[in-house]
Amino acid sequence: MDDLIMANRDGQRQRRKPHPRGFTVQRRQRFLDALALTCNVKRAAAFAGVSQCTVYKHRGRDPQFVAQWREALEAGYDRLEMLALEHGGAGVRWSLPIRNAPKPRWARNCRRSTSRRQWNCCAIIARRATAIRQREANNAGWRRARRPMRRWPRRSQPQASGCASPMTPEAADPDDLKLLRALIDLPEKVQAQVLARLSDAQCVEWLERFPIWAHDGQLDPGGDPLVWLIMAGRGFGKTRAGAEWLSGLARRTPGARFALIGATKDDVRRVMVEGPSGLLAVARDGERIEWSRARGEVTFASGAMATVYSAEAAEALRGPEHHAAWCDEIGKWGRRGDDAWDNMMFGLRLGSAPRVLVTTTPQSTELMRRVERLADAAAAVVRGRTRDNPHLPERFVEAMLATYAGTRLGRQELDGELLEDVAGALWTRRLIERARAEAAPELVRVVIGVDPPASAGGDACGIVAVGLGRDGRGYVIEDATVSGVSPEGWARAVAKCAARCGADRVVAEKNQGGDMVASVLRGADTGLPVTLVHASRGKSARAEPVALLYEAGKVLHAGAFPELEDELCGLQAGGGYEGPGRSPDRADALVWAMTELMLGKRGAARVTLM
Repeated sequence: MDDLIMANRDGQRQRRKPHPRGFTVQRRQRFLDALALTCNVKRAAAFAGVSQCTVYKHRGRDPQFVAQWREALEAGYDRLEMLALEHGGAGVRWSLPIRNAPKPRWARNCRRSTSRRQWNCCAIIARRATAIRQREANNAGWRRARRPMRRWPRRSQPQASGCASPMTPEAADPDDLKLLRALIDLPEKVQAQVLARLSDAQCVEWLERFPIWAHDGQLDPGGDPLVWLIMAGRGFGKTRAGAEWLSGLARRTPGARFALIGATKDDVRRVMVEGPSGLLAVARDGERIEWSRARGEVTFASGAMATVYSAEAAEALRGPEHHAAWCDEIGKWGRRGDDAWDNMMFGLRLGSAPRVLVTTTPQSTELMRRVERLADAAAAVVRGRTRDNPHLPERFVEAMLATYAGTRLGRQELDGELLEDVAGALWTRRLIERARAEAAPELVRVVIGVDPPASAGGDACGIVAVGLGRDGRGYVIEDATVSGVSPEGWARAVAKCAARCGADRVVAEKNQGGDMVASVLRGADTGLPVTLVHASRGKSARAEPVALLYEAGKVLHAGAFPELEDELCGLQAGGGYEGPGRSPDRADALVWAMTELMLGKRGAARVTLM
């Protein structure tokens, strides 16, 4: 065996006898030849007569060996791909794992390495394309087919050098979108064959181009607003959007400093850094990213660094300077949240265009309202729902909607709505949630309340059906309110609601139309018993006795009625109204119906006897 010329500790060249099990030039070449044939590190090392530890040790020290390793693997992949196509067809074999090589030491903190299977990437691409196609077939929407989100004009960033600003967001290339559309429209068998013929580099590159797969709410609005707020439901993709946004800034801004802020440091670590959609997971193929738990620092390949902070230790943000910050779930920051936000904002002193991204499920807190006002002033607020994400499993979305749709929890956690209680409101969200029932029992009487509009095509015509159960409680069973229809139109809607619910009485306010209201209603259904009432007091004064019935637990909602509940929560003691729309038409109709049912002579007598 030939002697080796090697350098000692002092840098002097020496002639040495090779170790019997050492990694000589001959064994190195045998290893590379075997790796090109098998794509299996363990077998190639055994064939060369060395251990896996020795192979990886030399790989970590010799960049030339790393390049030779990659060339051998690429040659092996091409050979195995041809074998797979010859045996059984691409549509069957391409998604099977073909390598068992362990992850090399230098890539422990990377999402993918050269040992990542090409065909697994193809499988992910195929699943994503299939999910988008199925969602489009179900008319659930996708950002290329239907865009439910707000879009913002992208303001140009003039630079003296003519280059784009490092804070300019990464956009999807039109050619990439055309390619994706062509892939989605292909039959499944042809799609599998097309993906199987892509090279490893093409698969990884296509898989990692986030703007191709992102929906509208996950893309930077452009214009470099100071605060960009994503306030959406669970599963919308907020964390993925934040991780991709910060990783993109790190690539375009070498040496930048970022802040990662959550309710606690453990939340930042588990979700924003190590989570399935965190910074480590979205790192690109071969992109070195180092994460130090002890120091709470993430170092990107460009030299940019992100530091972990927590809202409960707000003073730690006093002093450090940053180019940008990513804040997650500010609704749960607690009592120190305002201090943490203020200290973070004072520290955004680096760069010409500092940025803050806030990803959160809405919670009714003062900090949430402050952040919403800041982002809304720059037209950079994204409000999204869980079902807007086309990549979520259909069964999960259907189960969540079936269980929580329309409830306060569902509107907040699934629809991303910021639900707040108005000061001095007669109804609160908690009161309505407490008064919710899955279904109404057997009813002994049904009354429909009607609040007619002042003019044709004006405000909505409030139509609400309530019933008296055998348990002595009143139940809200239907909200049939209609908008923008003629008097004959809303009269027919009242008649249909009465027929569905088996109503024995219709109570309508006559202030706006007098006897004409009764004539229109009887014209729609001559056998419909109609009682006209005159509003001598304000809406809030009429509503107060009904609100007391809710407080006493005598009124329940048989299901969820979001629009009606919003109007109820907008009625204030003393005559004010701060709910949706110009007038609480639905709430007024409920008040008339519940007054007749529970507070009138018939209603009171029945309740007393029960």
